Amino acid sequence: FQHNCESKLIKILQDFPQINQIHPFYNDLLHILVDKNNYKLSLNIILKTKYFIKKFSKNYIKLLKYANSVYACKQLKKNVFGKICSNIRKIDSSLVFLEKIRICLKKLPSLNPCKRIIVLGGSPGTGKSSLLNKLTSSNIKIGNKDNESKGLSVGHFTNFFFKWQILDTIGINCKKIKKYNSFEMQTINAYVHLNYNLIYLFDSSDNNQKFCIEINAFLMLRKFFKNR
Repeated sequence: FQHNCESKLIKILQDFPQINQIHPFYNDLLHILVDKNNYKLSLNIILKTKYFIKKFSKNYIKLLKYANSVYACKQLKKNVFGKICSNIRKIDSSLVFLEKIRICLKKLPSLNPCKRIIVLGGSPGTGKSSLLNKLTSSNIKIGNKDNESKGLSVGHFTNFFFKWQILDTIGINCKKIKKYNSFEMQTINAYVHLNYNLIYLFDSSDNNQKFCIEINAFLMLRKFFKNR
């Protein structure tokens, strides 16, 4: 029972990425989507619980050598099971929090930051998702009623034997960076941390006022991809 609990906790620690060992793109993306401090704290609590279970299990094994009856052995075993269960209950909130993070991480795009990347940028409703669907075999939903995507999407295609990853970003309008929501910050994170070729889209089909807003948004965002 003790070894089974330890192995389960070890598997949890191994399955979740270490903040300092992942690419800066995923590091900041994790910070945008979840509380990074609580994430590290939850992993630390599980690590301490694992060591605690291992420590007092060894101590109880030593006590078994001095047990003078079967009844005493059963009582020691009962005490060990009780302590292990009580410690597992104490980390219940951390386990629930990590499960929510696991679901969140599962929804992240399967993007390899070390391979060729094309980033599709632009304001909301400029056709980024439509272009992604045309270039790749993806079937990305075009957006909600406001024609805005609510997450990063990745497609793949091959051109002259070169494999490319195409990242569809969330559209950003012209406003101060402090007012960006978590979806728009994902786009800023991609602009800053990835090594990519940029295709920035404009939509001039509606009216000149909207086109001017898109131009202003591009000029404002240019500082994030000035070397692209």
